[in-house]
Amino acid sequence: MKSTRPPKPLAALSALLLLPFFHAAAGESARLLEWRDKAAQGDASAMTSIGFAYFQGAEGVGQDRAEGVDWFKKGAAAGDRNAMNNLGIIYRDGAGIEADRAESHAWFLKAAEAGLVPAQYSVGQNY
Repeated sequence: MKSTRPPKPLAALSALLLLPFFHAAAGESARLLEWRDKAAQGDASAMTSIGFAYFQGAEGVGQDRAEGVDWFKKGAAAGDRNAMNNLGIIYRDGAGIEADRAESHAWFLKAAEAGLVPAQYSVGQNY
């Protein structure tokens, strides 16, 4: 009977070529992988959590503030008021992006209208 296994040198080469892919996936925390699954199903809170992970460089991913902002925007678009508030803070402080007071106020206002007390306070401070 003939073996269907690849010769050992070929198997070793295959393992070396795939190693970076396994390492990248293994670096993300179980919690981040869970958030990704939930985000794929439309969970706004999970999108915001992924945004935090990227913004802070946590849960096994490197800090990437632009990616964090993108995830906050996804969470905000899906209705997460914490994502809206985070965007207000980011635009106010220019954290990772250019500061924009009008954009900041617009995000704080959306979060405030959704009932988030810290955002309501920020809107009051802006006035």
